Amino acid sequence: MYIEYLDLPSVPIELIDSYEEILNLPYTRKLEQSAPQYDFYKTRFIKKDLWDWLHSEIFPWFGSSFNAQYQILNSNIHRHKDRGRIVAYNYILHTGGNNVITSVYDDNKKVLQSECILPNKWHKIDVTKFHDVRNI
Repeated sequence: MYIEYLDLPSVPIELIDSYEEILNLPYTRKLEQSAPQYDFYKTRFIKKDLWDWLHSEIFPWFGSSFNAQYQILNSNIHRHKDRGRIVAYNYILHTGGNNVITSVYDDNKKVLQSECILPNKWHKIDVTKFHDVRNI
């Protein structure tokens, strides 16, 4: 499986910021602040209480290499491979539509797996493979 649900605790609701609050958090990358080509994808730092909970309760094995952020997707995410990591652990707060599909492809662009990922469930995705998100 390239996309796999994980049996991990839900994030406590009191640790999750509202959409408006998330938009007002600092950008994780300065380039996003002024580059219109990044309007479809934004990242924001998470607050310390959420970071502490994630690091201690969900991902303690990461140690000092642990990184967590909010991601805001405003439109479809083109087919791509991530750089600098093998797997992404995600927790969807809002899907962005009724039929948002995440797909993973082989190097010949053949679909290996497609999922309509449920909100408020942990999953991991192999980001060494081509993947995209459609119908946002």
